Amino acid sequence: MASSNSEDPYIDPNTGILRNLTGATTQSELDDRERRFATIRSYGLDEITIKPTRDLVELEAIHRHLFQDIYPWAGEIRTLDIWKGGEPFGPVSMIRTMAHNTAATVATPAELAKLPRSEFVERIASYYNDFNYIHPFREGNGRTQRIFLARLTNDAGWDLDWNRVTEADNIAACHHDRQTGKADHLITLLDDVVIDLPPRSKQAVSAKALAAQHPTIGDKLLPIRSFGWAEPGPTNDQSLEAGRGIDD
Repeated sequence: MASSNSEDPYIDPNTGILRNLTGATTQSELDDRERRFATIRSYGLDEITIKPTRDLVELEAIHRHLFQDIYPWAGEIRTLDIWKGGEPFGPVSMIRTMAHNTAATVATPAELAKLPRSEFVERIASYYNDFNYIHPFREGNGRTQRIFLARLTNDAGWDLDWNRVTEADNIAACHHDRQTGKADHLITLLDDVVIDLPPRSKQAVSAKALAAQHPTIGDKLLPIRSFGWAEPGPTNDQSLEAGRGIDD
C-alpha cells in the first residue's frame, strides 16, 4: 500500500518495510508473522473486555489487541494519507469525522436481529464498505474490520464465514464498491458469508489452551472464521489490486 509521504514514518529505511516488533526484515517475513501473530491474538478476544461501542473506539481497541505483538503503533489512527491500486482511502484529516458519521448509521444488534436476512446482509455490506473506505490504520484494516463486523453480527444472531469466499473475491468486491460508493458487490459476497450462528460451545476457543499448545506465539497458522478464506481457484491477476492484500 502506498502512502502520501516519500518519507513515510512507518517505513524502516533500512529494510523498506513497515517498522515492526517481530524482527522481520523482508515483506514475506512480515506478512507471515503478521498473519500468525494476529490470528492467535484473535482467539483471545473472548477473554478480554472490549466494549461494543460499534464505532472507531471499538475498532481501535480490536486493532490494538490483534497487532500489539507486531506494530508499535497498534491501535493508533494513521497519520498520513494512503492509497492502493491508484485509489485513495479516506483522507487522514477526515478519518474521525467519517468514522463518527458511519458509526451513527450502525443499527443495534436488537434492531438488526429483527431484519429479514436479505436486509441484514445489505446493512452489513454497507458498514463494511464505509469502514473499508475510511481505512483508519496504516496496516491491518481488513482483519480489524472483519472482527468488528463479526462481533456485531454475532450479537444479532448471525455469523460470518469467510471460508465461503476467496481473498480474491473479497478484494475484487471491495475494490469495485470503493470505486462506485455502493455496496452492490459486497452484498453479493456477504450473501454467501452470512450464516446461522453456531452454538457458542462450538465456537469458544481458549487463548490459554492455544498458548499451551504453541508456547512460542505464531508457531502455526491457525484457522479462524473471521480470518480464513476459501482455497482460491484460477484467478485473473488483474482482479487483484496492486500491493498488499485486503488486510493491509
